[in-house]
Amino acid sequence: MYNQDIVEAMIEKFGLARTATFCQMQSYYFKLLALEFAVKRPGGINEYEFERDWFKKKYDELSKQLNHNENHEGEKVHDY
Repeated sequence: MYNQDIVEAMIEKFGLARTATFCQMQSYYFKLLALEFAVKRPGGINEYEFERDWFKKKYDELSKQLNHNENHEGEKVHDY
């Protein structure tokens, strides 16, 4: 299952705001893994960077959608 498929299923199950928070947390999780990987294997192919960036971009997209959608039950996403 690809990231996009997972996000779509989570939106259906948990809604936009909670899925956006999940994406924010996943991005941070992969950021930590990417930093550790870079120290242990400098110059290595770091798949964690792709995952970090993908989830950050998805978080940004969902946050923008929530914050500009006046008809969405008042859910908001806040940067921490």
